[in-house]
Amino acid sequence: MKSYRIIIIAAYLIFCCAGLPAQKREISSGQAYVQQSAAKQLVAQQSDIQQADGQQSVSQQTGIRQAYTKQPGAPQTDAQQSAAMRAVIVDKQTGEPILGASVDLYSVLTPEIRDKHSLSAANGAINIGSIPYGRYYVTISSIGSQQVEKELNVDSAEIDLGTIEMEELLRPDKLYSNKLQGSVGFDYSFDNREYSGMEFGRSETIFGARLLPEVGWSSSSQGSRHQVMAGVSLTADFGSNRIDSYRPVLYYRYSLDDLRRHNSVYVIGNRFDMYAGIFSRTVMRAEYSGAFFSDKYLFYNNLLQGLFLYYEGVGGSYIEAALDWHSRREGSRREKFMLISSGGLKLFDSYSKRGGRIFPRHQSPSRQNYLSRNYGSSRHTIYAGYNFTMHHHAASDEVSGVMDNMLFYPHAAWSWHAFNFELDIRAGWLQSFQRDRTGIGGFVMPGGFHGEAGFKMWSGFGIKESIYLGEGLMTYYDAADSAGIPYGEGLYFGDPFYRTGSGVYNRLELFWERNFGAGVNIKVSSIHHYDGSRWGWQQMLSISANIDNL
Repeated sequence: MKSYRIIIIAAYLIFCCAGLPAQKREISSGQAYVQQSAAKQLVAQQSDIQQADGQQSVSQQTGIRQAYTKQPGAPQTDAQQSAAMRAVIVDKQTGEPILGASVDLYSVLTPEIRDKHSLSAANGAINIGSIPYGRYYVTISSIGSQQVEKELNVDSAEIDLGTIEMEELLRPDKLYSNKLQGSVGFDYSFDNREYSGMEFGRSETIFGARLLPEVGWSSSSQGSRHQVMAGVSLTADFGSNRIDSYRPVLYYRYSLDDLRRHNSVYVIGNRFDMYAGIFSRTVMRAEYSGAFFSDKYLFYNNLLQGLFLYYEGVGGSYIEAALDWHSRREGSRREKFMLISSGGLKLFDSYSKRGGRIFPRHQSPSRQNYLSRNYGSSRHTIYAGYNFTMHHHAASDEVSGVMDNMLFYPHAAWSWHAFNFELDIRAGWLQSFQRDRTGIGGFVMPGGFHGEAGFKMWSGFGIKESIYLGEGLMTYYDAADSAGIPYGEGLYFGDPFYRTGSGVYNRLELFWERNFGAGVNIKVSSIHHYDGSRWGWQQMLSISANIDNL
């Protein structure tokens, strides 16, 4: 009996096991049928609204848009405000309009989807309507021309990009030109300082403007460029009713860009730049702490006289050096010059791409923040760097004594640049080496910790924080030479608050800055200084415009 029961149970188990594959096949077949039916239904729904250019369907875009609508910089829905954009596309060399140039708009939040597309007419005109408010990347491409890329903030009913010039693709066999070149630079500065009761600050208003026109000859061939330029820098303080400063501009420039072929176009690899003569200080790429140069010094000393060298590698590491000759020895004039240098070694560079992939935008690469700028991604960079100056304050025919003032700032830095904000932090040690050869003879070496942080939103609003904890860096500021003249700002060019006697100086800046294109930039700042006992307030408005290729 027991054997019989065992045989029956075994047969039942075999039957059940044999039936499972059949059931699974039936279930799988049913699921496949449902999936196929759903897929056919989805294809049928999408086919009615599929775009002719092969891009993703409107229904797919809508689904992605809804996920980002409420994020900063996201395009608004059709129920909200929209804008119209216009532009004229021309050939930079001939000035003639370009027919059939492709203009595409991509939102910074969904750069994998093309929002708008248009082709230029026979007169080069582009007109695109119904653009939802938001932040976009604009790409303009044409066969045989270098692609033009712009960032666009759509916040008004009409957006006029003006005339957009397109250059011929970089080809070594055609990179040769000689031309007359001109440019005009304009700077306007309002700087009001309320430092009542502070130990080292003086209340005053610096209000003026500067004009810097240049003209000369430019020759380029296969990545190298030669320029010979002449001009004048005119500075006027409002209320003086005269030109307060008239300084000549005269220089030779040589630049060399290592051209490398990438995806059928030539892009820049290593870069070298040299200026010799009298030229604008804006050629310097690095950012120097306020301990080196104050706002006032930079406005009134906008030119370098001597030599400037710059080198940047493919990886982004760089070094720059300048010799700035301030005055020659003549009568009571001292011989004075300054050596300036800065460098950065990139230790880590990481891109974070949305979805872990590069989106199909078919864009030619550029060297700075390519992925974060074009794909709405973020970029993290860590580097080690330094700032350095050496000011030699020599004697004159009438005044004896030689002063040396060196300042060195080694630091580590981290930057995070995303599609809607930028965050930069750097910190290190400020070390000064100062020597009065006639008086003390040896070096005095005050120093301290220095930290800086900056945060800026895509809207232009931002904040900068700087703190110094240490000894006063301007030991001989109040000392006098053999003629009884204090060294003061003639020896120290940094912000005077770094003279701190309390061991602390804090600078907090709240600002709004906007680049309007065509070289026009506006910045409004509210700056708050703390010297260890009191707060001072500084308000600044600066407007700059640079017009090239006249």
